[in-house]
Amino acid sequence: MAEGQRNRGERGARREGEQERARPRDPALDPGQGGIRHRRELRHVFARRKEQGLNPFQLDSKPTKPVAELMATETRFKFVRQQNPEHYEKLVKEAQAAIDMLKADALEIHLNVAQELFMAEGDRDFSTIINNIKAIRAGVNVPVIIKETGCGIASEEYARLLQDCHIDYFDCAGAGGTNFIAIEAARTNADAGELLGWGHPTCWSLIDAQQALGDRAIYFASGGIRTGLDMAKAFALGASAVGIAGPVLKAVIEGGVEAGVQYINDLKSQLQTIMTLVNARTINDLKNVPILIFGETKEYCECRNFDLKKLCVLR
Repeated sequence: MAEGQRNRGERGARREGEQERARPRDPALDPGQGGIRHRRELRHVFARRKEQGLNPFQLDSKPTKPVAELMATETRFKFVRQQNPEHYEKLVKEAQAAIDMLKADALEIHLNVAQELFMAEGDRDFSTIINNIKAIRAGVNVPVIIKETGCGIASEEYARLLQDCHIDYFDCAGAGGTNFIAIEAARTNADAGELLGWGHPTCWSLIDAQQALGDRAIYFASGGIRTGLDMAKAFALGASAVGIAGPVLKAVIEGGVEAGVQYINDLKSQLQTIMTLVNARTINDLKNVPILIFGETKEYCECRNFDLKKLCVLR
């Protein structure tokens, strides 16, 4: 995973293999982090990608679950709805309205507690989060993705969200990319102190996901993803897609639309080269590549009593 503002150590992914050309999917552009000031330029980037026959929003390497299966959770929602019917009915109605307006294929719910706590106008009561997620998950007709916003997700959180809320799509969005604590602290001239480094790096969050849920869920990785090598490492740790925002915006701001398009194409070329070197023809093949875990990441895994052998041998 990329070394970001809150680097937690070295990590790597290596394997020797036959020199067979690989065909990776396109990287995804992350919708949540990096800002919206330059959305017009990004629209031009998307248009140029389409002109080249490429998909700027390529995401999942696995098919989503059918809507009928997702709607089968209505009985669970009935129980939640009884607790505060007006609140949950309004919540689900607004969520479905947004989906219908955008003709969205999925709904992503952001968990941004750290950001809210450093906002002068932010929320301070998070007691209804789980019930809110339950209601939305049971009441909308598309898959629901849970996304962190720069602090990552630990194994205990993955397990609870799967068991209690029946969420099986996650964007771990770990530390290393946009730092919302720093942004909000700067807005109010607050001193965040040591909390500027709060959160799990994306690498750790992906490892937590594998330990907690394995292949029972689908994972997206964002937060500090900047290169094709970062992408390959995320895929090797179980991600089905990666999200990138800040570096794309930076390229567009500094060099215009052409620079943004070139950055995305360079990512794809870098990833294709790495996949060829490790003899991986598809993203799913990368998930079976043995990796090396060392430095602070290894220490973290040992402290958490994770089974490194499952990650570091041929899978």
